[in-house]
Amino acid sequence: MSQKCIIVGMSHAGIHLATSLRQYGWQGEILMIGNEDILPYHRPPLSKTFLKKQSDTTLIYPESNFEKYQIQFRLSTSVDFIQIHNKSIELDSGEVINYDKLALCTGGRARKLNIRGSKLEGVHYLRDIRDAQKLREHLKYVKKVVIIGAGFIGLEIAAVLVEQGIEVTVVEANSRILSRNLDEAMSNYFMQLHAEHGVEIKTNIGIREIQGQHHVESVLCDDGSKFDADAVIIGIGVIPNVELALTAELEIENGIVVDKFACTSNIDIVAAGDCTFFPSNHLQRSVRLECLANAVDQAKTAAATLSGNSIPHSALPWFWSEQYDKRLQVAGVIDHYEQVIIRQSFANGGFSRLYFQGNVLKMAVCVNSAKDFIAAKQLIVQKTALDLNVVQTQSDLKKCVLKK
Repeated sequence: MSQKCIIVGMSHAGIHLATSLRQYGWQGEILMIGNEDILPYHRPPLSKTFLKKQSDTTLIYPESNFEKYQIQFRLSTSVDFIQIHNKSIELDSGEVINYDKLALCTGGRARKLNIRGSKLEGVHYLRDIRDAQKLREHLKYVKKVVIIGAGFIGLEIAAVLVEQGIEVTVVEANSRILSRNLDEAMSNYFMQLHAEHGVEIKTNIGIREIQGQHHVESVLCDDGSKFDADAVIIGIGVIPNVELALTAELEIENGIVVDKFACTSNIDIVAAGDCTFFPSNHLQRSVRLECLANAVDQAKTAAATLSGNSIPHSALPWFWSEQYDKRLQVAGVIDHYEQVIIRQSFANGGFSRLYFQGNVLKMAVCVNSAKDFIAAKQLIVQKTALDLNVVQTQSDLKKCVLKK
């Protein structure tokens, strides 16, 4: 009897799980369900080229691939409930569909700022294509923008807007920008980079209210400072979508808890992507990562599990950001390190910061230094000892490996 796998969520994790299922030999039906009215699309450009009007939405795979892999879709559809006792889901329409295996790729949603004025016209979040379309249209009439939150999304948007001649102020509650992802030295680097391009960044400051009658007019901060604004963009983090998992009584802890094989606490349900809390082989602890690369790798692990294979999720987390003419690429995530070695590439202002525990590379932060990034990913995974005496001067990072 043919089995049915239902995938909830048309994210990067969802579509890569679906295609990987076929690659691992799944012969049964694959049904993807998502609440958007568009097939799975690339999300990283939404805060970059899409806002620059240099691109439109592009699908992750052409529709011909979906036909090739025999993947069925239900667009503009939400799943309200999971009935684990009879292995079924209930849609928002009331329809009930049975499954043999279920995959939750529900991702996350933008964390909302609950203050006075936060629902005024002109207040934006950026998480999906509808958010991006609405923001891009509004930007045609905007001269001053306040961005609340100095994470990657906020700073990428700031870089795009200031290059379009818009006056940009970024307000961050923490004492430094990008504090979740980078060390103080890199925070200072990006502070200076944005300052050079005319972006004003205020740190260690909270928001009291967003002011205006019907539309945004200004932002009032806790210290009494006030910034005029035609639009406010809020980027203060992501909340994992675990509500559906709760209906199945799955284990939840900062996300849907999964093991190294992407299995939830129910044997017939896997999960992958931003919604999961999983054991990181790299960090040696459980973590939730909002990272495209991790979502794709974890989705492949989940597909292998559903297909009867056992391939543990152990991929190195990595991510990137583009701001102005700088491409930041980060390999690895660490809790502790002993020393940092800086390598200059001298091309396009490129450099790398390499973070070591002893003589083993644990993390690499590369700016316009793709060659170092590629080499670092491999060296971190291999846990290879390096000769620290030549790391700074050797042009090829791989040639710094200590000979046994």
